[in-house]
Amino acid sequence: MTEPAKPVVGRLETVAVSGTDATETVVAKADTGADRTTIDETLLERIGSTGAIDDVTVRSGGSAESRDIVAISVDVRSVDRGPRVVLADVDDRQPYTGEVLLGSDLLDGFYVDCELQNTTVNAD
Repeated sequence: MTEPAKPVVGRLETVAVSGTDATETVVAKADTGADRTTIDETLLERIGSTGAIDDVTVRSGGSAESRDIVAISVDVRSVDRGPRVVLADVDDRQPYTGEVLLGSDLLDGFYVDCELQNTTVNAD
């Protein structure tokens, strides 16, 4: 039996992110080097949260910071797979591209083509 082909997602993708109160469609950046998906703290405030499930210490450069972990639903709009619930860490993503960073926890099952943006093609 042949396994279904993995869909290809681009570096930037449109996603629907759902919390307890609302769903918003935003731009997300794919990052295969990130273990976990990250959501911007202001986006999380807008869609609602059940609260922190846990926290994690993230190290970047010479500093470390503690971030809350929350459950959110993420639906990559151009892929007909439906939403996935992931445990995302919360951070101020305003200085960066995309209100959501898609980590390897969500990208498992996709091929990422960094030349593509806001588009998805099926692998052959």
